[in-house]
Amino acid sequence: MASDRLRLPDVTASSRPPDGWLAEQEQSLLESWAEQLAVINKVTRAVNSSLNIEEIYRTVGSEVRRLVAFDRLSLALVEEGDRFVQIFGIGEGEDARESQVMRVPVSGRAVEWVIKTRQPLLSDDLTQDPRFERKEFLLGEGIRAYLSLPLIAKGRVIGAFNIGSKKAGFFSERYVAALVQIAGQVAVAIENARLFETERKRARHLAILNETAKQAMSSLHLDELLKNVARAIQRDLTYFDVSLFLTDPKAGEVALVAQAGAYAEPPPLGYRQKIGVGMVGWVARYGETLLANDVSKEPRRIVAFTGEAGSKSELCVPIRIGKDTVGVINVESQQLNAFDSMDVTALETLSELLARAIENSRLYGDMRLLKELNEGMVAAIPSVLLMVDADMNIISANRTSGALMGRTASELAGANLRSVFSDRLLSSSGLAQAVKTATATGQQVSLPDVRDILPSGAERIFDIRVARASAPEGPRALVILDDITAQRRAQEEIAKERQKLNDVVSAMGAGLALISPDLRLLWANKTLVDWFGQPQSSHMSCYAYYRERAQPCENCPSMRALKSGRNETEENVLPTKDGGQRHFFHVVAPIRDDRGNIVQLLKLTQDVTEQARQVSRLSTLYQLSHDMEHTLDLDRLLHAILTGATAGPGLGFNRAVLLRVNEADGMLEGRMAVGPTSLEDARRIWGEMSKAPKSFTDLLAECDKIPDKTALPLYPLARQMRVSMKDEKHIVVACLLQQQATVVMDAANDPRVPEEFRRVYGAREFIVVPLIARDKAIGVLIADKVYSGQPITQGDVHMLSLLAGRAGLAIENAEAYERLGEQNVQLREAMGREQETRERLLRSERLAVIGNMAAHVAHEIRNPLATIGGFARSVLKDPENAPRTARNARIILEEVERLEHILRNVMDFARPSRPVFKEVDLNEVLRGLCAFMEAEFAKRTIRLVLDLGNGLPSVWLDPAQMRQVFINLIQNGLESMGSGGTLTVMTSQSNGSVTVEVADTGRGIAPEEMERLFQPFFTTKPGGTGLGLAVSQKIVNDHGGDLTVESQKGRGARFRVLLPVKRPEATGEGPKDAGDGT
Repeated sequence: MASDRLRLPDVTASSRPPDGWLAEQEQSLLESWAEQLAVINKVTRAVNSSLNIEEIYRTVGSEVRRLVAFDRLSLALVEEGDRFVQIFGIGEGEDARESQVMRVPVSGRAVEWVIKTRQPLLSDDLTQDPRFERKEFLLGEGIRAYLSLPLIAKGRVIGAFNIGSKKAGFFSERYVAALVQIAGQVAVAIENARLFETERKRARHLAILNETAKQAMSSLHLDELLKNVARAIQRDLTYFDVSLFLTDPKAGEVALVAQAGAYAEPPPLGYRQKIGVGMVGWVARYGETLLANDVSKEPRRIVAFTGEAGSKSELCVPIRIGKDTVGVINVESQQLNAFDSMDVTALETLSELLARAIENSRLYGDMRLLKELNEGMVAAIPSVLLMVDADMNIISANRTSGALMGRTASELAGANLRSVFSDRLLSSSGLAQAVKTATATGQQVSLPDVRDILPSGAERIFDIRVARASAPEGPRALVILDDITAQRRAQEEIAKERQKLNDVVSAMGAGLALISPDLRLLWANKTLVDWFGQPQSSHMSCYAYYRERAQPCENCPSMRALKSGRNETEENVLPTKDGGQRHFFHVVAPIRDDRGNIVQLLKLTQDVTEQARQVSRLSTLYQLSHDMEHTLDLDRLLHAILTGATAGPGLGFNRAVLLRVNEADGMLEGRMAVGPTSLEDARRIWGEMSKAPKSFTDLLAECDKIPDKTALPLYPLARQMRVSMKDEKHIVVACLLQQQATVVMDAANDPRVPEEFRRVYGAREFIVVPLIARDKAIGVLIADKVYSGQPITQGDVHMLSLLAGRAGLAIENAEAYERLGEQNVQLREAMGREQETRERLLRSERLAVIGNMAAHVAHEIRNPLATIGGFARSVLKDPENAPRTARNARIILEEVERLEHILRNVMDFARPSRPVFKEVDLNEVLRGLCAFMEAEFAKRTIRLVLDLGNGLPSVWLDPAQMRQVFINLIQNGLESMGSGGTLTVMTSQSNGSVTVEVADTGRGIAPEEMERLFQPFFTTKPGGTGLGLAVSQKIVNDHGGDLTVESQKGRGARFRVLLPVKRPEATGEGPKDAGDGT
């Protein structure tokens, strides 16, 4: 392996072998040496005759192959600050015309070592060489020996010349010396080719800029200009595609207006893309150039058209007018790393030209509109306009002149005033002399109330003005005649329109100044002089004029414009010559000469004081509205509202009082007031605020620190302000009723302001604004500037009205919340009282039921107990009488069973057991029950009809309890019919439930009995307990069902049991097993 630094022999095209060399070497070596020199000379001539890098490389590859039988040859050219190299490579057996081109990072490769050391690197065996890491590609091709030579031009390394062989130790010193000479020649040739390509690219850029500048100067048709520029860029700069977009801020989109390129399916003009989407949208939003030399690594790029998929590099440049991005230049290439800083600079310069062209086109449109407006006004003006020379020959006349004189305007042209007007008008009015005076001296002459008889015979009264008008042919006089008689109304309209125009011009007034590159103020317009005064000298600096500073300002927009070459902006607050301060917005635009050098700066200054104040006030209103929406404490809300009206960062009033309607008393009453109590107090507050300014957020936070509204200094003033709603002439009542803001300019002379109110409130000028909530006036807000002495403007009225509009609704919401809280407390108290009443009633009902039960049980068991006692005593009297004892024992047993039945019914009702649910077939339950009672039916000669529905679903129920229900219903039917009749049992299903109906043809139930049928202990049968139906209804309810009855007296009864199919929750309150009642 060779050392890092090679020891190279001095081999040049003119060197000769050392003495004794030929004697020691064979003739073949001499021939090889000669061939080497020939190759070096041929390479030198070839590379110096070409300015194309790829052609140079192909020549070197072809010629070096004659000298060295290499297996790999490459040329690595440095890019991007020595971080990457572009490699042209030829492998074994490959034609130089089919060279491989790739771009790879330098780090870890042999070329990195060569660039850093500026020395050749020779590796006899790459497999044993640890000096660089990235050699997998070479080893993969079988390269063992490797030589890398620096390409040095003008003292810097521009790349490396690399040769590889599959044979270890391949390179001899003779080969190395020859290749060093070739590398030197190649470096010079590549540098020359690069310089040539750079100059050629610069020339193309300048040609495009020159052509664009010419078109921008010569064409005012923007669409045609942009299309020509797109074609020129694509044609001369050989970009794959060029697209020009204009922004549409209202739609939030960019629109394609011009395109030139090689797309198979070009995008349609008018295509739109959202601002912020894709590279073009990103540039349109942020106004910054965006370069992607490998679009696959650019996350902001989108493929908007099918053809774009083949692009590999993309460059987007904004077109800006001032701080606004009005368009985007988008260029694409199908090559990686296609764009460099020259492309960026060229397109940014071009974007400035296009920005001017766009601005000029817009200005041209405005000028054309103004010209058409002017011509229209001249044509439509009702005055006679005559342009005459010194001899009173008419040069031109307007349409009104012809109509008034009875001739056309063309007929009047060329005529003399003497043939148009009478001698009396010309001489006695002084018109002839006025024309001479105007043309000779330039003095304007006015001739009011001139009378004349027209050719038509009508007398007219004119106001005549004669003024000088300059022309190349000599002085002219413009004669203007206003027909006062017929045109008075038109004159008034013209005066109104003229006043409107003057108002618009005044409203749009802006300061203009010209500034030299060394920041001297060259010129200032009148508006600027009105603001900052007359410049002290022609050498006065702009920073001294605007800021009264001895040095340029930090971040000076003029210096930034000189440095960037673009429009720069600034916004600040500056003192004016009247001692006040104004908020200004400045735009500084560079003015260039034909060579592109900045020769002057144009500075536009706009007074945006009112806009800034309005923005601040609106921000305050928004913040206050948000605070009001989330405030339900009434006193805190009122304090916040009044703070917003009086705070310096708020609406800026000195004092504010809020009055609320008291509907119960019919009065407007002061609730709260905020502000200083005197001028001294106001000055103290202003002084504290100037030393430690507070934001509106800080002031709102202080509203929470006032423990009680009575602690506010102006609270006594608020309490003194009470006005009867019946006094409709009072200013505050009138404002409330009319629901309209009112400004009182002079309270002492305003009949709407009573003496008592003036004495209490003490302000000469104030504003009253209604508080409205849901179209209803609920109060008023009074505010003034009594201490600052400033007038109340329409802007103040508007802003305070906005505040009052939000405040009215917020106040009503807070009061409604208070009322709701009071009602909630009352409701809770009422609910508590109702609960106590309900509990007392429930206890009474329970006691009544217990009493009824006790009375019923006592009544029912009295007779059986008496019977049992009597027959027991009879047994005791004659116990030996067996037949009698047996009879008495049977009677006693029957009475005991009767007692057990009574007690069981009572226990079932008083302590019902909880149902034990099972899934059963209800039809089978009913069939079994009817079969069980078949003997009873036969005994009573009752016909049984079973109508059980088909497909009845299984039902979850307690079989024992429901059997008891059905027995009770069937037994009631049997007892109602006595002997004979029909008993019908039916089942059906509907909507997730099943129905069981038990109908009889008995005596029916009277209406008065129907109401008490299911009440405990109510019975119509002798010896009945009155608990059967009550217990049955309780069981059905515990199953989640319902038991109802339909009946008419004499027509039988129909009981209906409705049960859910799904398993219900047990609702019984008794134990699971209530026993048998014994």
